[in-house]
Formats: sequence, structure tokens, C-alpha cells
Amino acid sequence: MISVVGPLPLRTFATSRAAGFANVMTVKALAEFEEGFLRALKGNDLYFIVAKVKGEAGDVPAAALDSQGYKYLFVRYIEKSEKLKILTSTLPRASDPRAN
Repeated sequence: MISVVGPLPLRTFATSRAAGFANVMTVKALAEFEEGFLRALKGNDLYFIVAKVKGEAGDVPAAALDSQGYKYLFVRYIEKSEKLKILTSTLPRASDPRAN
């Protein structure tokens, strides 16, 4: 599945049909999307659905961690679940009492 944000070229239908999509549709309402998506899910053909939506900013809470924090959280999860060591530190930490 490809997700595109922003305006699509005018030749979207011709290009998607040339790429082998038997069913191409543009939807503007949630009900149209649900109908097209369910049809695509039940069918055995390729579908290309263009959803025309209004871009709005939502109320999204601030992230609990920054990107580095999430990286380390993910790595530690993999280390624990797979019982292997990915990241090792050879330098003492500033908070380590042995570093002084």
C-alpha cells in the first residue's frame, strides 16, 4: 500500500490503470471509502482508492519520549525478547560512581 500526502497528479486514473489496477475510485466521504474498501477486501482484483480528505490538525498529545528514547526502548525490547545484546557501552556513564 502506498500512502501519498498532498495533491495527486491529474493522470492518477490513467497511470493506475496502466499499472494493472482494474478498479480505480475516488472517494470524498467516509461511507464511500468504507464501501470501496470492503469491496476491495472481498474481491480478488487490484484496487486503487484515492481518498480526498480535508487536512486538519488534531489534538495529539506530546510524545513521552524523543526519537532517541524510542529507539533505545525498541532496541531493549528486541534484546530482551530475542535474548541477545545489540547495544553495548564501553564508556562509563557520567552518573556511574566509578567514572569519578
